[in-house]
Amino acid sequence: HMMGWNEITGVKIHDYTDFEDAASGASLAEGTIVHFWRGDPSLIKQTVKKGYQVVNSYHEYTYLDYDTAYTSLEKAYHFDPLAGITGKKTDLIIGIGAQMWGEWIPTPSDMYRKLYPRIAALAECGWTSPSNKSWKRFNQAAYKENLRWKQLYQ
Repeated sequence: HMMGWNEITGVKIHDYTDFEDAASGASLAEGTIVHFWRGDPSLIKQTVKKGYQVVNSYHEYTYLDYDTAYTSLEKAYHFDPLAGITGKKTDLIIGIGAQMWGEWIPTPSDMYRKLYPRIAALAECGWTSPSNKSWKRFNQAAYKENLRWKQLYQ
């Protein structure tokens, strides 16, 4: 299957993108998977309404290279990849992504500090139904694991 960042849907999501570039009018091939990362989250609804599968990697929650002051552990934990999607359309959300772009991360230790424990929070978002999630339980477990991770990676 072809997969691309959500710019492939033809919606202008960047100020630097020329409108003519975004609105080419071309249709996506059947079976194309849209990797949503940026733009208004309502674009996910529009994409699944057209029948496309989506990997939800909305950057405000899933970009692990972002500073923890911007995307805290709690914010990452509360990411809901199905937000606003109901009924059979939820089947079209086929997963989440957790991105770590390294061009502004100078050392492995800096990378590990950004990854852990947020990567565990996002794993729980992807693998655990919202009814089984508990921030209190997760935060207590993450605290203990974070002590271990700090010993391993610093």
